[in-house]
Amino acid sequence: MRIGMFTAMQWSPEENPAEVLVDLREQVRAARESGFSSLIIGQHLLIGPMGMFQTNPLLGHLVNEAEGMQIGPGVLLLSMMNPVLAAEEAATIDWLSNGNYVLCAGLGYRPEEFQAMGVEMRQRVGRMTEGLDVIKRLWAEDDVTHHGTFFHLDNANAAVKPMQKPRPPIWLGGDVEPAVRRAARIADAWCIAPTLSTKSMLTYLEIFREERNATGQSEDVNCPLIRECFVGRDADHAREVSRG
Repeated sequence: MRIGMFTAMQWSPEENPAEVLVDLREQVRAARESGFSSLIIGQHLLIGPMGMFQTNPLLGHLVNEAEGMQIGPGVLLLSMMNPVLAAEEAATIDWLSNGNYVLCAGLGYRPEEFQAMGVEMRQRVGRMTEGLDVIKRLWAEDDVTHHGTFFHLDNANAAVKPMQKPRPPIWLGGDVEPAVRRAARIADAWCIAPTLSTKSMLTYLEIFREERNATGQSEDVNCPLIRECFVGRDADHAREVSRG
């Protein structure tokens, strides 16, 4: 088992973003020096008045502090994104991090984000699935022609392909059975949400393995699990502060 650092990276209106960045760099350095193996940063849009840096630029900013750690979004709102931009940003960070990028994507669930991005929420599964297929091809092929439901490319050649070969690992999030089965079919791992109970997690892991077997894929894959915690002086202090 390996332990990593996950952060939603949100701050209150009273905080200074410059100071937030300083604190985050110190946290990542401390995590790396303590043996943490990964840095995963969440993504949301339009959460004001709370503040939140966008994920991929922030990961690029933190590659020196996170040297040697696996880094990636958790989760990238791929259903709202153009896969060409997503593919090239991911490949760029893969090079910046010396081949340590992982693409962890999800559907998204906030209606205001879909509305602002001009995407119909009912199309999110199709857009993410098709977008992920485009990303895989752009990472692997030189001339990509794709005419799908949502995206169209003719002889497209990505400006940068990933450092990792054949490609960076792909994780998919989701906390319902169709999402787990989808992750088993088209991704390398299912990223387990912090909201799931242990009972639900174990049930879905069995479903994940069944789907991998049914599609002729190995079940011997990573099992990324996100759990939230609060760090305090001691356990009692952490419980007191986190409960408000």
